[in-house]
Amino acid sequence: MISSCYHGVLGSAHDHGGTLLVLKRRVGESIMIGETITVEIVSVEGGSVHVGIDAPGAVEVKRGEREIPHCRQLQG
Repeated sequence: MISSCYHGVLGSAHDHGGTLLVLKRRVGESIMIGETITVEIVSVEGGSVHVGIDAPGAVEVKRGEREIPHCRQLQG
């Protein structure tokens, strides 16, 4: 379920078979995932976005380009 308080763009997520929510955020702004996960934009430097993730210890956080074959192709 997507909260109506977020004005994002729904796009296709071909590799996942689902829908991808794309949000615009500025430095210092964050989004909530459920009740326990917060993702905050910490800084933007050149072409890099530094993201802070606050999640319970039981939640495994991984870098997507290491898990999704499509992203590995783009990095290489």
